[in-house]
Amino acid sequence: MNFDHIRYFLEVARLEHVGRAAKSLAISPSAVSHAVAAIEDDLGLELFSKSGRNIVLTQQGHHFKVKSENLLAHLKRIREEMSGNMKEHPEHLRVAGTHGHLLRQLMSCLMIISKDRPKLTIEAYSMRSVEILQAVARGEIDFGLCFSPLVHPQIEIRKLGTEPLGLCLRSSHPLLKRLGNRPFPFKEL
Repeated sequence: MNFDHIRYFLEVARLEHVGRAAKSLAISPSAVSHAVAAIEDDLGLELFSKSGRNIVLTQQGHHFKVKSENLLAHLKRIREEMSGNMKEHPEHLRVAGTHGHLLRQLMSCLMIISKDRPKLTIEAYSMRSVEILQAVARGEIDFGLCFSPLVHPQIEIRKLGTEPLGLCLRSSHPLLKRLGNRPFPFKEL
């Protein structure tokens, strides 16, 4: 099993069809089938079952899909860190907040920062707390703001006041290195 096999598996899982996955990947259907078979042989598990003309993930297939997505996201973060694409001060931020008013407050703060940094672009998402933690852990967003965030092994949570409000950052995020043990300067934002 290699990373290409995993990518092919994920595309088949997404489209539930080997032929459509092959077309999407611009490779032959037999290459996709062989990759999925290689993974199944390597794991000793059946990852898909047939459902008419489509195929669907088995329970083990769902579990492997989640693990594979996390693995590829982690690999992407490693590549970014090693290639120097992760800057101390990124020019693009991906943020999320729970509840509309929290996201609006966060965006207001980030807009103030962006006045001093004209190249800064911001993507903002409204998500549930658990979704924020998962997205931060996968590196899909840079940080999130949520009420009473749950404990997650890959996330550092900074309490922002007396409310159960926390800033969630991936443990390896450059902002944490800069802050050290100091509290997050949320009021300064």
